[in-house]
Amino acid sequence: MGYRILASNYKAGGGELDIVALRKGVLVFAEVKTRSSDSFGTPAESVGEKKIACLRAAAAAFIYEQCRNGRVTVFLLFAIKVKMRYKHTRNDIIEVFLKRNDFKPYKINHIEDAF
Repeated sequence: MGYRILASNYKAGGGELDIVALRKGVLVFAEVKTRSSDSFGTPAESVGEKKIACLRAAAAAFIYEQCRNGRVTVFLLFAIKVKMRYKHTRNDIIEVFLKRNDFKPYKINHIEDAF
């Protein structure tokens, strides 16, 4: 709770960031992975070294494109635009587990600082 979503499906640096959010001075880059079965491992286990490299490049590009002097633009109510400071960044994975029969989520696991 308390995350302010800054962007979703943000394409940059040759990759895509599923969610970019700000929470308590932390700029969070979250990769969302969904599975209906763990036959091939958990959703987080599907994020390999190549994907991590792409995500890090996309995060660096986001910072280059959207951040200045440790601040990022945030839109508040009524489209008010402000610059908010962030202290550091973090890479998270959000696992979404779906029921096999109706593909509705039954469990969500947020792994902070996953890589």
